[in-house]
Amino acid sequence: MDQVNKLNFSQINKHYFKEFTMKFSAFISPLQSAINKTIPAIPAKSTLPILEHFDFRLNGDTLTITATDQDISIRSTLTVSGSIDGSILVPARKFNDIIKSLHDFSVIYFEVSDYNVTISKIGRAHVWTPVTASY
Repeated sequence: MDQVNKLNFSQINKHYFKEFTMKFSAFISPLQSAINKTIPAIPAKSTLPILEHFDFRLNGDTLTITATDQDISIRSTLTVSGSIDGSILVPARKFNDIIKSLHDFSVIYFEVSDYNVTISKIGRAHVWTPVTASY
């Protein structure tokens, strides 16, 4: 398994996270479909950076993705292969771009630990520079 992307959240205010671990694998197609249904609620630019994030919540094998612009909220759920339950905020547009770039792979592996999000796959590596965000 090659590391694909790593998002460094060490600068994010830790009170936004209930649990800072999560691990699941998912088929790209249903994940992309859930992202496409949810992303219209993400504002193009916001004075509240938290609104530019997806709220990922994993409970068993159910991943819930929520987005809001404070006027509307959209929630999508999908079945994944969950290993470690948790919740995290993920930069929406960046995550959408990463998933779009992996369209030729059927399964991705998503893991959160030590304020890093790792998205990996079997096959060639997709290089992406880590981002940090602060609130």
